[in-house]
Amino acid sequence: KLRREIEIKYKHLKNVCPIGYTDKVHLYMRACNLVITKPGGLSSTEAMVSNVPLILTMPIPGVETENYELLTELGVAIGGQNFMMAAYCFKDILNDSGLGYQVMAKQQDNINRDAAKTICEHVLRDIGVDVKNDY
Repeated sequence: KLRREIEIKYKHLKNVCPIGYTDKVHLYMRACNLVITKPGGLSSTEAMVSNVPLILTMPIPGVETENYELLTELGVAIGGQNFMMAAYCFKDILNDSGLGYQVMAKQQDNINRDAAKTICEHVLRDIGVDVKNDY
């Protein structure tokens, strides 16, 4: 319903293209210039792995609040606790290209691109499997 409302409201804008469920998130992340999202674990991680500037807004109380605090403290994202603050962050990145690059540099410094491999190695070692790093 929300997607249809957005399609109707913004039909005159060629650069607004609402997308429903998709299994192509990784492609959209790599194609975009900026991601604005709530600080869920999956969307935040996908944005950081794709190395795009990330603006976080309105965490759901609980783990998303912790995600928001950690990611903004590390500098891998910037954020506003409401839509207006997020809009100012968006404007800041548009007006200061260096800010987006700073966020992306922090992402590169903090994200483990081999996280799945690292986790598997730890699990295998814990159950006594000899892990070789040449696979």
